[in-house]
Amino acid sequence: MYHKKPYGGESLSEWVHKLNDEHHTNPSGAQFGWKMSKYRPKPPEPTQKSLKVEIPKVKAYEATFEVKEKPMKLVEKLKQERQKYLEKILKMDDKIITPVGISEYQVNCLKAQRNAMMTVINVLDLRIADLED
Repeated sequence: MYHKKPYGGESLSEWVHKLNDEHHTNPSGAQFGWKMSKYRPKPPEPTQKSLKVEIPKVKAYEATFEVKEKPMKLVEKLKQERQKYLEKILKMDDKIITPVGISEYQVNCLKAQRNAMMTVINVLDLRIADLED
């Protein structure tokens, strides 16, 4: 029965698909009984240009990064570290010279700490002199 083509030369399955498509499509172009809005136009059909995807170039992508600060040279970093230690030593010298509210033991500990920091400054001076040459 199904091998015959009784419906105008098309098979039964083709005839059923055609009948379903006609039934579910209304004149406005919407499918499955949905009405198209008369105020909103149909979306445009995709074209080859709209489907084309551009891959960003690596250099253009890297150009979007913000450079927060320039990389410092090692000598500049060492000089900044030396300056920080000098500022801390000056604060300790004030406490050692005028020990108000500090015990004798704490003053001796501050002197030992100051001597150790002076050793660090001397090592930093040696490193700076070596790198500048």
